[in-house]
Formats: sequence, structure tokens, C-alpha cells
Amino acid sequence: MKQKLTNALHVASVVFLPLASFPVGRSFHLMLSKQIGLYAIGVLALMLWIIHHFHIPEEERKAAENRFLVLYLLFLMASIFVAYDKTAAFLGSKARRDGVLMFFNYIAIYFLARRARVDGDKVIKGLCVSSALISVLALLQSYQIDPPFLRLYASSWKGMAFSLMGNPNFLGTFLVLTIPAALYYVVEKKKWWGILVYSLLFLALLATRTRGSWIGGFFAYIAYFFLSREKLKTTSGFYRRWAALSLLSIVLMVFFLFTATYDFEQRLFSIFTDGIDVLSGDDDADFAGSNRVYVWKKVVGLIRKRPLLGYGVENLSYAMSRAYYDEIVADYGKFRNWDKAHNEFLNIAVSSGIPSLAAYIGFLTAVFIKGFRGRLESPHHAFLLAAIIGYLVQAMFNIQMILVYYLFMAYLGIVSRSRRDREAVSGV
Repeated sequence: MKQKLTNALHVASVVFLPLASFPVGRSFHLMLSKQIGLYAIGVLALMLWIIHHFHIPEEERKAAENRFLVLYLLFLMASIFVAYDKTAAFLGSKARRDGVLMFFNYIAIYFLARRARVDGDKVIKGLCVSSALISVLALLQSYQIDPPFLRLYASSWKGMAFSLMGNPNFLGTFLVLTIPAALYYVVEKKKWWGILVYSLLFLALLATRTRGSWIGGFFAYIAYFFLSREKLKTTSGFYRRWAALSLLSIVLMVFFLFTATYDFEQRLFSIFTDGIDVLSGDDDADFAGSNRVYVWKKVVGLIRKRPLLGYGVENLSYAMSRAYYDEIVADYGKFRNWDKAHNEFLNIAVSSGIPSLAAYIGFLTAVFIKGFRGRLESPHHAFLLAAIIGYLVQAMFNIQMILVYYLFMAYLGIVSRSRRDREAVSGV
């Protein structure tokens, strides 16, 4: 019974939670829907743990990644006591709902993924179906042909691709995590429908307009090529499949170039122009990346003032207002407040301190090392590791959000399984 419930919760978090929406009035209530789903999974996982007398397997107690994770959690909890708004730090702000308490749900999903014993291919196929449905809605939104009963958003969002992720940036992050799953079915399983799913996800990624996610997706694509080549380079047709995928990607980009409802070409090349501005120290460098460089510099200044415990989770807006109000007004003509650093690593440092960031990086490093060492022992590790790489690259430009972060934690849980656990189940 315990294992069946663990499996069910794992499937729910990977396959069904991305689809969670609660349409009321003129809104999908996507943030609230994901929040309810995450707390439901977290509470059920806690009840399961209580019923089994808080048992933790010895392998999990000794695992380096789990020790780093516990240390990171302790720093998060400690940061609550120095936060300007302790309620927001614990429960999350009304806008983000991503406080310290939510992190316990992420941890639950991580351990559910570690302990699940369910057919891996079925889970991945389910995720591909969910991703395809989400991508179809995103493309309908982008081309402004989504049916009226699904236009549950403000008129100013017309033509924006966000689907069931609430924001184009978050949709882009989700697609960076799921595109490698589609590639897996093309490259390794040789399924024709994998090409269809990949095409939908790739077009949806272009429709998001999010350059950070494009960069992350590119790195995930390249990483998966090298990781899959290690396993399949002697297999007949391996290089032909990758050549065909690359050609398909170019064709899809050209198609989107001529059909996009925004200036796709300008947006794409701005990646390079903004990069040149930053590297050359141009006068406009601070405003590159949709003002991200400007925000990063301010956040670094805040970190220097409070390096140990930061300002508290979900408290950056208070810190920015108190430290830089006059300067921001002088630069922009009005006050603009940022509640996230638009860089996950800087955001952790400013929220809970540099030691907290070190613990988090230790957690990620330990997971990745374990996953990389076991990359040939599981049929799915190659695409999962590629997705993790892509996520971490885009995390340099985006923010952690409850709409997507749980899937990343599930991936980390899967690749951090012990060798015995990997042998007990084929894949995920």
C-alpha cells in the first residue's frame, strides 16, 4: 500500500500537476491551482511518512545530496527570523506563494521521485502528453486563435504564449525541462510521435519570447546529444537522427520567423546584441536582458550588506525599496520594484545568505555527480541530466516558481536514486 501511494503521488506530481488549473471568471487561477496541488501532495506524503513512523532508509540518511539539502533547508528557516515580512518569508507573498513552507512540498516531491517504483516509460509518456497539450494551448494563444472559452486572461495578454504556466517565462522553463523527454523518444526509442511532440514543444518555446529559456533549451539539446552519443554512437542511424532533428529545428524556426505574431528575428538577435553591450561595457549594458543586469548589480549590493542570512525568502521587494528607492526613481523616472533577482542563484544568496547558496550548490553538485556516474545504468538518465543542465542555464536569467520548480525537483529525485533502486525499477 505504501509503495502504491508513493507511486501514485509521483505520477501525479510529474504528469498531472502541470495541467492543474481552476478556471473562474476571467482567470485560470494557475498559481492557486498549483499551490493547492503541491500542498495536497505534500500533506499526503507527510501522512505516509507519519504512518510509517518517520522511517528514513539508511541510504537516504547517508547520501551527501540529502545532507546538503537538509543544510539548505536549515538556512532557509533561519532566514525567516531576519526577514522584514516574516509571514511572507514563511508562507510566500500573495503574488508568488513561494515561501519556506512551500519548499517542504518540493522536498516531498523530491523524495517521492527517489522512492517511486513505477514503469518509467509510462511516466515519461504521460509527461509528453501533458507537455503537448500545454504547448498546443500556448501556440493557439500566440497566434490569437485560442477558443473564446479559454481566453481567461486580461486583454493586454492577447498574443502572449503562457498556456497553463501563468507567464511566458515560466512556460519557457517548463519546456526546457520537457523537450529532452520528447527527444528521448525520437533518438533512443525511435517513436514517430516523438517528432510530433518535439515539434509542438519547440514551437511553443519559440512562442514564449523568452531568451533565457531559448539559451537553456539550446544547452539542453547539446547536452543530450553528447550524453546520448556515449550510449548510442555505434548504433545504426544515430547521427542521421540527430542531423534530421537539427534540420527539423531549422525548418521550424524558419516557419516561425514568417508566421510569428511578434518580431521574432529582432528578439532572437537581441541575445547577441545585449551580450555584446554587457561585454563591451556599453552605456546601455545595465539595461540589457530586460533590465536584468541592472537588477543583478543592485542585488549584489544587497548581498554584500547581509551575506550570512540575507533578507528573508520573498522579501527582496522590501530590501530593494529601502536601499535603492531614490536611485531607481532617478534612473527610471518612477519607482520600479523587483521582488525576484531574475537569477535563481543570486536570489538564494539575497534571500537566505551566501552559506545557503553554497549548501544549495552542494546539493545540486552531489545529485549531478551521482546521476552522471549512473548515466549508463538507467535508460532515462541521459535526457534527465540534459534537462537539468538546461534548467540550470536558464536559471541564470529566470526565477524559481511553484508553477515549474516541482518538476525540476522530481528530476533531481530520479537521478539521485541509489544503484539498488535503479536496478529495482526500469527507469523512472
